[in-house]
Amino acid sequence: MTDKKVLVRSLVTHLKKLGFVNHLVDYINKEIPLTIFPIAKRRGLTINEWVSDVEDASRQHTVLTTTRLSYDGVKSFLVYELNTILSLYEGADIRVREIKDVVDNEEIKNKSFDLILDYNGEIVIIEIKVTQSKTGFTGATHSTSKADTYLLIALSINRNKKVLENKNYVNGVFSMLINVEKNEWVGDPTTSSSFTGLKFLNGFDYSDNIICGGLRNKNKYAEIIFEKI
Repeated sequence: MTDKKVLVRSLVTHLKKLGFVNHLVDYINKEIPLTIFPIAKRRGLTINEWVSDVEDASRQHTVLTTTRLSYDGVKSFLVYELNTILSLYEGADIRVREIKDVVDNEEIKNKSFDLILDYNGEIVIIEIKVTQSKTGFTGATHSTSKADTYLLIALSINRNKKVLENKNYVNGVFSMLINVEKNEWVGDPTTSSSFTGLKFLNGFDYSDNIICGGLRNKNKYAEIIFEKI
């Protein structure tokens, strides 16, 4: 079995070559008026206008819109679109698998994850985190069950544009595939849900794991740089 960190860095190279982020952005831009924020489109609203109508607490606006972008955008792309794109890629044999296809694999037993990739015959289980923040990622992690390979995606979204079809809403993207040790999450996760955060260290070289975008030193932790697609 290939060392997991080596395997992940190799996957990063192939995700760059096949234009993973470009395909993801195209999907999100297409789906924002159709499945992610369809009511905003029908009502002639911006994303911010819609979220203000349905949620009074302004501090929850980013949480609510990120949830929509995560499930109806990023995760739906991975489930319904990525295999078609991978089938046309000749650089490596990479496929999204369903859990029923690998039910006896030791890698997935007693683990919680969002995505299964079969990379040249080796199974990689991945947890997905999506944010609109420049400062890092948050989530409820389970220390004893979560996969330790993370697909991290930060989206800069124009939430002040009227939601219409055939428009671009994604201003920029940061994406990384990386192995994250449990002690790198800030917080005290247990076997039950615990709110934790992941930030990037100033001066640390993450370049082998970055698919798109970058990081710059900022105060105590590095800040995400969104790349325009």
